Amino acid sequence: MCIRDRVSTQSTWGKEQQKPKTGLFTEKPSAKLMSIKTADPFANQTALKKNSFAYVYSAGGIPCRINHGSVNNRLQWDQNVNLSILPYDPILVTCFEGLIEQQHPYNFIAKQAAIELLEFEDSADKVIPTLKKLIPPLRVALGSLQDSAFQAGLDVCKCLSLCVQDALNQHLNGFIGQLVKSCLLYTSPSPRDS
Repeated sequence: MCIRDRVSTQSTWGKEQQKPKTGLFTEKPSAKLMSIKTADPFANQTALKKNSFAYVYSAGGIPCRINHGSVNNRLQWDQNVNLSILPYDPILVTCFEGLIEQQHPYNFIAKQAAIELLEFEDSADKVIPTLKKLIPPLRVALGSLQDSAFQAGLDVCKCLSLCVQDALNQHLNGFIGQLVKSCLLYTSPSPRDS
């Protein structure tokens, strides 16, 4: 071992304390967790009003909350909520509008609530009348340049197709063009590769 590679020691109150080499850690290991965008719970209310989903959720319009598990987050519906009698028209449309959210609690809740509402038994009877309202926010999510919003749009689109099946065929013109454009954008090689 070279002298310059050694760790220098200093005596402090009779104990030897090791100083690590400079440049050993460039940043804290927990710094990667700071890159996740989260909503500030102490923000003023005007900041929450810029997106309809964030405003509706913080006002209590979506009757669910996040159950933080040790590994995965789950959506927990309020105790007095029965999904079989829940009106899908305002709630499901609001969840579809929230698919473009980028901040932590809102993006998870919007996607997971939409998926759970679509996968609930006999939900097709409630979803088919609201299809005209669901297509524009789905188109926006599929056209988003954010990978997380695009992926959420694809996941919800798959669940919507499984839920309403043939009833979605007459609404395909509303978002299939945007889906093709986005897929070509994500799969085309960048000019730097050539």
